[in-house]
Amino acid sequence: MPFLKFLLLGFFSCCIYITGLSQQSDSTSLPLFIPNTFTPNGDGVNDLFYIQGIEDFPDIHISIFDANGYNVYESFGGYMNHPWTGEGSPGGVYYYIIEWNVSYYEKLVGEVLLIRYENELW
Repeated sequence: MPFLKFLLLGFFSCCIYITGLSQQSDSTSLPLFIPNTFTPNGDGVNDLFYIQGIEDFPDIHISIFDANGYNVYESFGGYMNHPWTGEGSPGGVYYYIIEWNVSYYEKLVGEVLLIRYENELW
């Protein structure tokens, strides 16, 4: 499984493209951009955990958990109107589960890093 490891502090762009979620055997794919990091500091850049391309699945179910397994966000549809802002959550690694509204897609599981700086309130 591919992974990224950053050795320097800074801003990095990264995305994950998921393909092969089609029930058919042709080359149809569903491109999603799932960020692996976001910084909800109010600067207008990467302030939300926003999944691009998910708008085609309005009834999607997304759950996000902290490192202790507590559910910090859940969406049963309407994700596009209410993406996770990280409000009330400290910086750290969080885990997401994306379940589709159709049974032939496998659920996606991954992690996202919420970065907060020392002087930020959450």
